[in-house]
Amino acid sequence: MAKVTKTSPDPPSILQKLANIYNWRENLAENIYPFGYSGPGITPGDKYYGEKIMDPISRLYNAIVLDKDENPYYAENYGYGADEDNNKERVDLLNMILGREQKYNTIKKSTYKPTKSTDLNAEYYRSQFTEDVLKSILTDETLRTDPISPEKLLTGKNYGRPIRGNIRGVLGEFVMDHGKDEKGPYISYYDKWDLNPLSSESTSGNVISRDLENKIQSAVGIKPAEIYGRVYYDPKTGKPIESKKDGGRIRKYQDGGGIFKKLRQRRANRRIAKTPVRDASSQEVLEMLASYGADSPMMQGEYDPREKEIVMYKDDLDTLKHEQVHAAQYGPLQRLAYRMNQDRSAPIQDPTKRKVYRKLSENISPEAYAAFNRAGKLILDKGEEFEAVLDTGVNAAKEKGVNFNVSFEEILSQLKNIPSPTNNMIGLMKFMENRFTREQRDLILKSIR
Repeated sequence: MAKVTKTSPDPPSILQKLANIYNWRENLAENIYPFGYSGPGITPGDKYYGEKIMDPISRLYNAIVLDKDENPYYAENYGYGADEDNNKERVDLLNMILGREQKYNTIKKSTYKPTKSTDLNAEYYRSQFTEDVLKSILTDETLRTDPISPEKLLTGKNYGRPIRGNIRGVLGEFVMDHGKDEKGPYISYYDKWDLNPLSSESTSGNVISRDLENKIQSAVGIKPAEIYGRVYYDPKTGKPIESKKDGGRIRKYQDGGGIFKKLRQRRANRRIAKTPVRDASSQEVLEMLASYGADSPMMQGEYDPREKEIVMYKDDLDTLKHEQVHAAQYGPLQRLAYRMNQDRSAPIQDPTKRKVYRKLSENISPEAYAAFNRAGKLILDKGEEFEAVLDTGVNAAKEKGVNFNVSFEEILSQLKNIPSPTNNMIGLMKFMENRFTREQRDLILKSIR
């Protein structure tokens, strides 16, 4: 059979390019993925892990003149799907400022206005996704180590200035402040959602000034959307509260970090999907045997943050799941840090496990740690192993019928009596066999239930 050569489609003609420019609103709304101004990646003109970063002008040219859709690229390489709530809001905002109808109807008018607003006719819109994330941070104390902590949210000021937040949501960076009215104390958020990818407040290092670009946007009919909303909270507990529709009564917000849980799972799935798995070569097997020995857990499989791949030394699904937990722990910055210091542990992704690990590390004395078995030292030495062993060990044990809603001792007894346990189940059992105090056992129960 003759070989068929795949050819690229012909580039658009001059007339087609002119037609595309005439339809610039439609092309921009349909082709631009509204997740930052430079992309894909981090810095315009830079290379990040082998990917060429596209500057804002190139993105606009491709979207408007060449009529190229960049959404499939983001969906395939970054896992950003249009079905996610934050993406729906971005798409709707982009259509709004271009004078088009919302695609998903997620953006509603805000019932509040900034107290400092001087324009009585100004319209403000709310971001439900942003409010849900802020409420989740206030509700779940395990999120206090995130960039925006509840303490910062409730303080409302950062060195005398409103906080600039970035929670990787709809608004990117936005301004937060706090106030109080007849409903009680609140945290407010504000952002001006526009098409200013080429400028900033100053002209240094930018293509054009912010003032000039605002004038250009106004001239072509682009009207930025002003986003403003409030999250009310209980001054005694710091927990968010919300008005009911029937009579304005107040109830506590019960999300419990659900938004963040969904985002973490999507990020984990995205990282795992992008991590290739391959069998180790004969040379790699020999090198591993020489370095660690035949009975080492390393002889099962290994996630390599430098190459961003999983290398399997034997065909074992339990091991693969363990290494996929590591793959989910390492983002671009963690992989970069690993290149600089290979003794560094990746951050624990699950908030409860992260909190438990931190408390265990503080409560276990050096003398007690020295008496631990091999599994105990391995799991407590690095947070990433603590999460990987407990995650895969607990999931595998549940498949074998282990009940984790009983006492520490009963769980350990069940693990010891399982026929043909997996490696991670053995690791979990050996870890639990160490001499923990009652307080430490209670902490471990929180991380495995």
